[in-house]
Amino acid sequence: MEWFTNLLFGSSVAHTILVFAIAIAFGILLGRINFKGISLGVTWILFLAIAMSHFGLRVDPTTLHFVKEFGLILFVYSVGLQVGPGFFSSFKSGGMTLNALATGIVFLGAITAYVIHVVTGTDLVTMVGILYGAVTNTPGLGAAQQTFSDALASGAVGPEYADGVENIALGYAVAYPLGVVGVILTIVMIRYLFGINSAKELAKIQQESSSSSENNAQRESIVVNNPSVFGKTIQELHSLIDRSFVVSRLCRRGGTIEIPNSKTIIKEGDRLLLIASPSDMEPVVTFLGTILEMDSKDWEEMESNLTMQKIIITNPQVNGRSLGSLGIRSAYGVNVTRVIRAGIDLVATARLELQLGDRIIAVGQQKDIERLSERVGNSVKQLNTPHLVRKAGSCRRTANRCNTHKPLWL
Repeated sequence: MEWFTNLLFGSSVAHTILVFAIAIAFGILLGRINFKGISLGVTWILFLAIAMSHFGLRVDPTTLHFVKEFGLILFVYSVGLQVGPGFFSSFKSGGMTLNALATGIVFLGAITAYVIHVVTGTDLVTMVGILYGAVTNTPGLGAAQQTFSDALASGAVGPEYADGVENIALGYAVAYPLGVVGVILTIVMIRYLFGINSAKELAKIQQESSSSSENNAQRESIVVNNPSVFGKTIQELHSLIDRSFVVSRLCRRGGTIEIPNSKTIIKEGDRLLLIASPSDMEPVVTFLGTILEMDSKDWEEMESNLTMQKIIITNPQVNGRSLGSLGIRSAYGVNVTRVIRAGIDLVATARLELQLGDRIIAVGQQKDIERLSERVGNSVKQLNTPHLVRKAGSCRRTANRCNTHKPLWL
């Protein structure tokens, strides 16, 4: 039984793996417990680890150091993969304000920690751990411990602070539960204080989102009967009405289905399948003609020679490019009707910038769709592979223009 005792209370690598496995497995199980709509989730892993440490289940410091550093690297890398593709574009829509607020919160927390240090006399090293625990910032804890270790090794900090790394972790462990529970209790208190019904609020948000969304795609079939648009191209129609819409398919009077482009001329009696946001659809329909009682199945029966397919954007050179700059209709004869991003249908306007992982709905000849697929990637395996270095000679954009592709209307 000595091997079993060493496995539980020793300092081997196997003991370290066992301790982490127990903390993670039981922490996840406890995280599934839901009490009146409140759950601590994966935070239970930290709480369980603190309890295990109290009862003597410690791990080897060298192995622990490796796990901490490696875990921090994986955390930062995963966050980069998630937010990287849309990082710079996020600054265009309130990103600067949000980053300024986040920076202000960091400075406010540091000032608060220093004031508590002055008032209570708690040493500043421990207060650093309390600061990061209170805001539940585990990467900050790792950075603080590494900075302190480097300062201790270089002699910038005296030997009397040799326990500083442990004190930072101790302050973090004490403050973290209060940081989590405090936020939950504050939200619960505000909810009961102001009589907020979570179910009603959620239903209200969903209703407002579905009724007032400016970018969700809506499909409508119409017949053109406005004499003022007869003989005009689709590009001219965009200029006249100044609304965002896509003519997905066009059916002439003789029953011929076409994939229209910017130069396609609209004639009297043409039937159009329009894609637009709810706010744009009504004025576009009013300007062009009247609604037809046709659904997607009717169009599919008429367009036996066409194929509709979802294509995944996985080519890094397409990331950040606008649909108009790709010239898909003119180069491939394919019509992009919608772009699906994170489960939301977006209107495929010329100004819409594509991101890795987007799914575009393409309609056209099968061979043309295959050529477009090769251009944009359409490889789930490639999407799962990070691209850290861009190939030489890749396309460089300036104001939605590319050296090799003219910006064209869809």
